[in-house]
Amino acid sequence: MSMQTFSTYAPVFTGFYNTIFDESDRFLNMELDDEDQFRENYEVPEEIPWDFITDRFSDYIDHTAANKAVAEYVLDAIPGLYHKDLNLSIEFEELRSPREYNFANDSIDCKITLDIDELKKYLDEHKAEFDKFLRDRYTGYSGFISSYPNSTVEWAEDTEDFTALDGHYLGAILDFIAAEEHDDPQLALYYAANGSEAFMNAANVDIAGLIQRYQETQD
Repeated sequence: MSMQTFSTYAPVFTGFYNTIFDESDRFLNMELDDEDQFRENYEVPEEIPWDFITDRFSDYIDHTAANKAVAEYVLDAIPGLYHKDLNLSIEFEELRSPREYNFANDSIDCKITLDIDELKKYLDEHKAEFDKFLRDRYTGYSGFISSYPNSTVEWAEDTEDFTALDGHYLGAILDFIAAEEHDDPQLALYYAANGSEAFMNAANVDIAGLIQRYQETQD
C-alpha cells in the first residue's frame, strides 16, 4: 500500500448554481409551507405579519454558510463512490464560488488521500476507457482551448507516471473512475450526501435581522 495525499478539487460535485445540489429553493418552500410551524421554529412575534415574513425571508438566509455546510456533507459522501481498495479519504479546505456564474460554477478545494498503487492499477486496467475520457473532455474545438492534453500518454508524462497528481489531475481522474462505476455519479453523490435532514436544513437564517427590519418599518 502506498498512501499519498494531494491537493485537488472535489470530484463529481458540479457546484450549486442550476444543479441538484442547490437546496435553497426547497429550503425556502419547506420553511414557508406552514405559518404556525414557522413561528414556533423561529420564535417570530405574532405582530409581524405573515406577508412581511414571506416577502423578505429569503433576504435573511445566509446562503454562503448553507453552501459550505452542504459542501461538507458532499465531501463526507464522496469516498463511498469508490472501491474500498483505493482507501480514499477527503478533507475540506475551501469552497470556491465565482463572482459570476457565466462560465464557471462552485467548486470545493480539498485534500485527498488514497492508495496510489491501486489508482495506477485501475488506470492501467481501464486504459482504453480513460483515453476516450481524455479525448472527449480535453480535445479543443472552436470556442474551447484545453489547458490539459487529451491522451493517456501525455497525462502520464505530465504527472510522472500518475504519481504527481496535485491540482486538476487527481480530481479529473476521480471524475473518470466515478463515471465508470456509476450510471449517474452526480445523482449517486447527491443521494449519498442527502442522507440526513440536516443536509436540507443547512441554511443559517438571520431571524433577528428580519425582526429588526420589521421594527424599523414601524418607526
